Formats: sequence, structure tokens, C-alpha cells
Amino acid sequence: MGASLADRQALVLAAEEALAARLAQAVLPRPKPSAWMILLPPLFVFFALDMQRHKKEAKIFADGFLLTKRLALKRAGEAARDGAAPALVFPDPPFEVGSPAAWERIRAAQAKEVALLEEHYGRLLAAQGATFAGLVQSAYGTPGEYLAFCNALRQAEAAVNACMLEEIHTTAAAQEAVVAMENALEELRLEQMRRIFGMR
Repeated sequence: MGASLADRQALVLAAEEALAARLAQAVLPRPKPSAWMILLPPLFVFFALDMQRHKKEAKIFADGFLLTKRLALKRAGEAARDGAAPALVFPDPPFEVGSPAAWERIRAAQAKEVALLEEHYGRLLAAQGATFAGLVQSAYGTPGEYLAFCNALRQAEAAVNACMLEEIHTTAAAQEAVVAMENALEELRLEQMRRIFGMR
């Protein structure tokens, strides 16, 4: 007997959450212990505080990355269960950041990303498999077909990032951070694809 719709949704969400956590670790600098902690053990308290702060920042980062993924997966699940998904509704943006016009542009780019993800998740939820890898193999068949989706998703995410850089985060540091994030994400997805399809 195959996995239920709820089980397939849980497999997909767990895979996306794992990817988001790995991405956060790749792009957020992790505190490093100092040799001084051996000589001055009270310094370990400050290291522990830095580690707690890092974990909180990583969770905030991962939650932000997963916003569109969770929306799309919920909609794909509703469409698979009910035959159609309701209208797409984003949470209210932070009012202290950006203008309504800026957020309208950003949300339009995010809506395109959600539509692409919704189609992707719909394929996964209609597939058969007991693992995320099994769902992807069943839904896409070949690494090339899955890679085509990953490339389309990379372009959709880059369009959202470009809007954010133009409208909200306009500094050179933000530009560098986005480039680092996009590069790390591309590598993680390629690694994931190789693992799913048993490639070296």
C-alpha cells in the first residue's frame, strides 16, 4: 500500500526543511570556539550565548526561505484533496520595511515562484514512493527532467531576490549575501539531485 497524501506532504515538507537548515548553515557564519576558553572557562558562557543567537538566526532565515515553499505545498495538498486550491494569500509584510508598491512587486514575483512550486509539489503528491527520493524519481523519471525544474525554480527565486534587492535591501552587503545564498543553494540542490538519482 502506498503512502497517503498526508504522508507524501510530510515527506516533501521534511525535505524542504532539511534543505533550508543546510542552506542556513552554509550562509550564516557559525561561532567558533576560542582556545582562550581552555584558559578562561567563563568565556564559554559568551560562546554558548553566541551559539544560541546563531540557532535563532538560522531558524528565522530558514522560516523566511520556506515561506513560499510552505504556501505552495499547502495549496498543492488542497488541490490534490479537493480538486482546487483557494486564492493565494500572502501574510502581511512588515509595515516598517518598504512601501506598499515595493511589496506589491515582491509579492508578484513570489506568486510566480509559488505557482511553479505548486505544480512541482502537485507532481510529487501524485507520485508513488515511500521516501522523498522515491517521490522525485517517480514524478520526474530522469535527472535531466528534475534538473530542468531546479533551473526554473532557481530563476524564479532569483527574480524574487532581485525585487528584494531593488526595493528593500539595496546595499552592496545585501547583494553579496544574496549571491552567496544563491550559489550555496544551487550546490545543495545539485548535491540533492545526485543523491536522489544515485549519481556521483
